[in-house]
Amino acid sequence: KRERFDENLMLVERLLAGERVSHEGKFNRIHEVRLNVQPVQQPVPVYVAILRREAAYHVGRQGRRMLFVPYAAVDNFEEIGLMMQDYRRGLAEAGIEDATGMAAVALHTHVAETDDEARERAARAFDLYVDTRLYARKQVYDDIIASGLSLFGSPRTVADKLARLADMGLDHVMSLHN
Repeated sequence: KRERFDENLMLVERLLAGERVSHEGKFNRIHEVRLNVQPVQQPVPVYVAILRREAAYHVGRQGRRMLFVPYAAVDNFEEIGLMMQDYRRGLAEAGIEDATGMAAVALHTHVAETDDEARERAARAFDLYVDTRLYARKQVYDDIIASGLSLFGSPRTVADKLARLADMGLDHVMSLHN
């Protein structure tokens, strides 16, 4: 799987860079393909989405940006830090010392005046989201609060969690509002 992904990603990146691509690989054969509309931003920042810790190391070793949704990838908040350690180890082996902006996480988010108010507003909607997802972990609101894998709560609760993420080396946090 990883070999196929790596070959496909290489082709996508070449196309996004504006190249006319011909390629005879293990998984793809294309001749003189190019994008009709070129991206304005060059290079296009591509984040590789991962679900497992070993993938964090692999993505880092390739010197690539990484994205993950902790809810789907780890069991508790502390494991986010372990994922980041593996990623940084891979980056170091690739000769990249500054990982600023290279890793991003996406967390389910709802901020209210108090933690109780956030629960009152978000619990039912979050549980419905999980119930309607084909591949989502079957964790209800109380589970996600217990694991710490969300940004649900008061401004203070959420700010404290964001500070902990920053301490883990994460400087890109996306909020999921499902």
